[in-house]
Formats: sequence, C-alpha cells, structure tokens
Amino acid sequence: MLLTLWIGTLTGNVQSIVDSGFMPSSSGRLGPGIYLTDDFNVAKTVARHRGKGSNMIVLKVQVKVPRVVELNVGSVPEERHDKNAQWAQKGDVAASGVHPAWLGLAPFKEWVVRDPLCCKVTDIFMLNGVLETGLQCRESERITLHVANNVTINGDIKNCNMLPYC
Repeated sequence: MLLTLWIGTLTGNVQSIVDSGFMPSSSGRLGPGIYLTDDFNVAKTVARHRGKGSNMIVLKVQVKVPRVVELNVGSVPEERHDKNAQWAQKGDVAASGVHPAWLGLAPFKEWVVRDPLCCKVTDIFMLNGVLETGLQCRESERITLHVANNVTINGDIKNCNMLPYC
C-alpha cells in the first residue's frame, strides 16, 4: 500500500530528516511513531503551531506499508486512541484514526507509522522563515524544494529540484 501523506515541521529539522530519516516520537495518541496527515493544510497548521508562525516547512511523504490498521472505534473522540499501540502487537507498522479538533481545526484523519524506513520525503514546501545551512539532498533521491517568496536560504542547495511556491 502506497500513501501520500504530509507532515509539518520546522526549517531547522529538514536537513536531519533528509540525511537520517524521521525520528519516531516515543509516545502519542496512537502510540509511538511518525505522525502524518492526508491534508496539506492540517500539516501547515501544525508547522505554524510548532514554529509559532515562522520557519514553517511541510514535507510530502510517500509511505509504503503492507496495510494500515484503522482505529476509528468508539463513539467519542477520547475513545479513538491507542496510546499503548496495541494495534502494533501483531507486527503492523501503520495505523490511522481521527484526531479530535485541535489548533482551530475540525477533527482530521491522522496516521502513525512506527518504522521510519517506510517513509520517503519527495517534496519540501518552505512556507516562510530562514533555512540557515542550505540543503543537501542525496543525488539519487532528487527531492523537489518548493520555496515561497518570504524565505531566506543561507547556504547552497544541492541535488534538489527547486521551484517557486505560490
């Protein structure tokens, strides 16, 4: 199963993610893992929250997993979580559920992926702020970097396709 998902983060995290992959959280609503959404605008809102309005990046991620465990159980949002990741006990690496309203957003679908090797960044959307060190991508991956007008890049961009983001 191949999914196209989004994650919002800060400019300071992007080189580490490109170099070493995602670092799974140690806990979360659906258990430990990498949390993503299928909605660019939700990822953008999360990035804005994390960066207090600046240095926002949204990553487009291809996620390849055998299957996704659906956790939309329970009649109220508080019951729609599995912090102990019991869903992963049978070897599954990905689950999805409905995240309750947050940051002014209506409830939205979220995914958690336990294995960072299942996640590949294909595009980086720099929405605002400063990228202090430039960006170096692996030549074999050719990530596309979309840059908004209000972004400053201090350093070289290597092995990335660069496009304006409007």
